[in-house]
Amino acid sequence: MAFRVFIDPGHGGTDPGAVYNSRQEKDDNLNLALTVGRILEDNGIDVVYSRTEDFYDSPYEKALKGNESEADLFLSFHRNAANMPGRGTGADMLVYSDTGFASEVAGNIGKEIEKTGLSYNGITERHNLAVLRRTKMPAVLIEAGFLDNENDNQFFDENFSELAEAIARGVMESIGQDMYDINNTPDSMDSNGMNRSDSMNYSDSMDRSNSMDRSNSLDRSDNMRFSRNINAAAGMYPYESISYEATASNGMCQCPKLYRVQVGAFTNPMFATQLLNQLLLEGYPAFVVYSDGLYRVQVGAFNQLDNAVRMEQRLRKQGYQTYITT
Repeated sequence: MAFRVFIDPGHGGTDPGAVYNSRQEKDDNLNLALTVGRILEDNGIDVVYSRTEDFYDSPYEKALKGNESEADLFLSFHRNAANMPGRGTGADMLVYSDTGFASEVAGNIGKEIEKTGLSYNGITERHNLAVLRRTKMPAVLIEAGFLDNENDNQFFDENFSELAEAIARGVMESIGQDMYDINNTPDSMDSNGMNRSDSMNYSDSMDRSNSMDRSNSLDRSDNMRFSRNINAAAGMYPYESISYEATASNGMCQCPKLYRVQVGAFTNPMFATQLLNQLLLEGYPAFVVYSDGLYRVQVGAFNQLDNAVRMEQRLRKQGYQTYITT
């Protein structure tokens, strides 16, 4: 059974990530992720991508895609940025918890990157990132140098192939497999990346679950207590919410102008349903609003802005990306 890696090039589309001069993080992320994916595929690893082109998915949606792929490892590619340009340098590895297989992969990737000449800053635990917190499989977020550091950018461009090979080698070492095809990487491989089609593959995967039991993982069971279908024609999916009252007419709910906390917006109703279920299971008064082709997952409906702010802060502490709407 082939080992499967889900590769997520961070940001994309309307979300450029860090920006320095005319350089955008999303482009570096995509180029590096596709190149690493190519090397892994050449060495017999199944690879699934969250994106192979420049479009936006929310971090939560990327985590859901990773879970659906039944991958054994989730890798998210990023570049860092400091509060003051030029103050930061080197590679960082982020994990939900510095234990188990995720920690092993992060450490091996970091050591291999350091061999290329880019400094390695170590492993950092981050509990508030959706791609680390909401993924069921071990997950590692790679910060491949600082985008706002000229020296790191120069290293990234001039040593692009070596950097990609180092990351792939760290993954291969972690799963106990030698890289036999590393020297067959095309000479044309550089920071311009490759135009690759999505190779989503659903063959049987190795069970490499994380050693820690994370209660925040998504419950994907068929008999989920709060599972309901979203009907695009309904306009709104009502749920008893704080200070929220709605009256239905022909499937449409008339809603007062109250402050609500938006947690996600999806074109795919399945993803909205899953986020809704997760929020309900965690005790949040959640519902879904459908408008302009998007299923918007929202929490609470408050007369007072201060109450909405407190709810938003609570959700953000749990790792959700939020904003307040009316």
